[in-house]
Amino acid sequence: MVCTGQQTQTYAPPLGPLPKPTVVSLDEDLTCVGGPFLTGHGTGTFIQQSSCLLPPPESTVLPLYSITYQWSNGQHSTITYTVTAVVQAGNQNVVTATGTVTSGYAQGSVVERQVTTLDLDVLSCLASNVDEQNGSEILTLLL
Repeated sequence: MVCTGQQTQTYAPPLGPLPKPTVVSLDEDLTCVGGPFLTGHGTGTFIQQSSCLLPPPESTVLPLYSITYQWSNGQHSTITYTVTAVVQAGNQNVVTATGTVTSGYAQGSVVERQVTTLDLDVLSCLASNVDEQNGSEILTLLL
C-alpha cells in the first residue's frame, strides 16, 4: 500500500542554525492506493535534536518516534519509526525513516516514510524563527 500527501511539522522552541532539543509535532493528510481505505490522517509528537541549517551528524542516533494514523474506514495504525537518512540537497531536506506497525491495522508490517521539505529562508533560520515546515510525504506499507 502506498500513501502520498502533505505534512506539517511544528517546532517548539523554533528551529535555529544549531541542533537543539526540540518538540516536533506532526500533522499529515494522506491519499492511499493498494489498501482497504482511500485516505488517512496522522499525528505525532516527539523530542529530537533539530536544526533548520545542519543535518544531525551521521554518528547521532535519533530517538524512535511514533505516529498514529486514523484511516477513512475507521481503522487506525500506530507506527514506530527510526530515522535512517537525513539529506540536505539544494533547498530541500529529505528525511527517510523505516518503521513497524506496532498496533492496529497491519500490525507487524514494515513501513518506509519519506518526507521532503523546502528549506525556509536563511534569515529566519539564523534568527531561530523557524516554527513550522510543510512538505510532501510518501508512506509505503509492506503488507
